[in-house]
Amino acid sequence: MMRNNYISSLEESANQRAVSLGSKSRIKILRIGRYSTLSDLANIKLGNYIKSDGRLKGRVLQIDIVELRYERHYYFRLEKGAGTVLIIK
Repeated sequence: MMRNNYISSLEESANQRAVSLGSKSRIKILRIGRYSTLSDLANIKLGNYIKSDGRLKGRVLQIDIVELRYERHYYFRLEKGAGTVLIIK
């Protein structure tokens, strides 16, 4: 329960934050959403942990960037069936 309370407090924190999951490991969770900049989206790599505005969170397994006319669609596929995060810029 302690971990869930700490993760829920991340919603109010800044864009990036380190989460402690025990005494030895640290996982950096990147918050992304409709107001994320292009450089924020470009800095996300495979294996990073992300959390979206739509409450999806998990480790990134696949990244697809599709350019359509004047838009870029960023698709971040998450692990274990957690879903796919779509950001349109």
